[in-house]
Amino acid sequence: MMIDRTTYPQPRLDSDNAEFLRAWKEQGKLLIRACKSCGTKFYYPRPMCPSCWSDALEWVETTGKASLVSYAIIHVPNDPAFLPEVPAVFGEVRLDNGTVLLSRIIADDLDSVTEDLPLELISGPEAREFPLPTFRISKPRQVSR
Repeated sequence: MMIDRTTYPQPRLDSDNAEFLRAWKEQGKLLIRACKSCGTKFYYPRPMCPSCWSDALEWVETTGKASLVSYAIIHVPNDPAFLPEVPAVFGEVRLDNGTVLLSRIIADDLDSVTEDLPLELISGPEAREFPLPTFRISKPRQVSR
């Protein structure tokens, strides 16, 4: 079944998240904030560091590698646009740099979803289908001999 993701609710653009949303929509990249004063890296975009309250911030691109901390299987969506996709996975994700965020997880087999599962950011043109950064279960890496 083809899913029309153009009907998804969209995030509100503001001065705090404009660069973040642009990088996601145009390039499929996940940017987080880093504090130039104390070094804290954090997500969600905001105008001040949550650790030291400095406004000396910069954008940092992530690798897109992460692990699943915890998750919930959603059976009743918060918007009718998601009805064709339930059940769906929503999880707490820890990026490889330690930053934690909440995200949708694309999983073909819900029984394969477990804590500590390796994840990768959906990127490139496929990322444009989703209004916010979305992850999938990492494919096992092939070892060359």
